Amino acid sequence: MEVVKKIPVDKRENLMTSLIDILLRSNNATKLSSSTANLILHYWQHDELTSDEGFQKLLEAAYAIEPEQTTELLNNAGLNDVAEELKK
Repeated sequence: MEVVKKIPVDKRENLMTSLIDILLRSNNATKLSSSTANLILHYWQHDELTSDEGFQKLLEAAYAIEPEQTTELLNNAGLNDVAEELKK
């Protein structure tokens, strides 16, 4: 969860919307397990998707199904170190 702590809370709201778009528009959505999808939905319904735990799960899910788009999003937000750390 260390990677999420590198993302300022004030940037998470905009990133959250973009990461959700990546998940919803992906042709690889079948790679996302139903338990992960349900957990993300739970965090979203309880307004906890920008919390460390919720955002970590969202970020991991987006990277798992669309690594290139997720990396590009993070790089465009000036979070190159976060994008590099996800690749590990």
